[in-house]
Amino acid sequence: MAHEVETMAYNAERGAPWHKLGVANDGLTTSAEMIVAAGLDWAVKQQPIFTTLDGKQIAINGKRANVRSTDGEVLGVVGDRYTPIQNDEMMSFADALLDEGARYESAGSLKSGQVVFAALGIPEKIQIKGDNGATNTYLVIANGHNGLFPLKAMITPVRVVCMNTLNAALGSAKMSFTLRHTAKIEEKVAEAKRALGLAANAVEEFSFIGSRMVAEKMDRDEAFRVITRIFPLSESEKRDKEVMSERAKATIAILNNAENLEGLRDTKWGVYNAIAEYLDYGVSYRGGVRSSASDARASSVMLDTGFAAKTKREAVLALSR
Repeated sequence: MAHEVETMAYNAERGAPWHKLGVANDGLTTSAEMIVAAGLDWAVKQQPIFTTLDGKQIAINGKRANVRSTDGEVLGVVGDRYTPIQNDEMMSFADALLDEGARYESAGSLKSGQVVFAALGIPEKIQIKGDNGATNTYLVIANGHNGLFPLKAMITPVRVVCMNTLNAALGSAKMSFTLRHTAKIEEKVAEAKRALGLAANAVEEFSFIGSRMVAEKMDRDEAFRVITRIFPLSESEKRDKEVMSERAKATIAILNNAENLEGLRDTKWGVYNAIAEYLDYGVSYRGGVRSSASDARASSVMLDTGFAAKTKREAVLALSR
C-alpha cells in the first residue's frame, strides 16, 4: 500500500499520538522493538543505473539508485558520493536519547519509504504563562532516502487541548536542525545530547515569547487584519468580489468559537493558535493515487513542510510586528 504514510506504529502506553495515525503496540521501549513494529526493518541498497543506447546498456556515471532491500522499491537517485543512513542507524541515535528521559512516541515510513521518522516525547515542558492548556514537546528525528531530505531533528510543541502543532520558530528559537551523521556510538550519544541541549534552549525561548504573546492584547479589528493578510482572497474570490477568503472566515470562526481558546481570544497567542488549528485541521489537503488527504496532512505536520509550515512562520512574523 503506497501512501504518504506507508507504515506507522505508536506506543500504546503513551496513548494515541498527536497526528492520530498508526497502529498501537504495547511495550515499545527500544529501537529494536520500534523498528519492527513500525515496519522499518529493511535496508537501503545502492545499485548502478543504466540507460539503453542502440540496444546496448550504458552505465550512468556519478549516479546510484537507492533501493529498498525488501521489495526493490526505488527510493531515490543520488550521487555516487552519497552514503545512506540506514533506519537502524537513525534509531540508534534515538536510543541515545532514552537515558536523558526521552520516550518513544511513534515511528514510521512516509512517501513509500523515501522518508522515515521517529518521534520521541522529551522531558522539556513548555510553560506559557496565562495559558491553562498544557503544551508537550516532541523531538522528531527524520531521515530521507531520496537524496532530498537530510537527517534532521525537529522540535514539535503540541498544545494538548486542541492538538495544535506550534512548530514555527518564535523569535530566534531554532526549531529544527540538521544532525551530523557519525559512525561511533559514543559520538552518537554526544550528538543526542547536543540535540536535547538545543531543544531545551528552544523550549525556554518558546515559553518566554509565547507567554509574552498571551500578555499582548489584540482587538478584533487588528486580529481580522492579521488573519486576512495571512489568508488573502484567491483569484476566484476576487472575481466573485468576496470581502474575505473562506480560509480567513474559517480561522475567525475558530478564534470566536473554539472552547480551547477561552480567555485567549483577545491575545496574540489566541490568534496564533486559531491560525495553527486551521492549518492543522481545516486546510483541505489533496490526496492522490499514492496518498490520501489525511496521509498528506500528517506528513506535512510531522515533517514541518509545505503550506502549513510556511504559513505558521508568516503568522509569527505578522504577530511580532
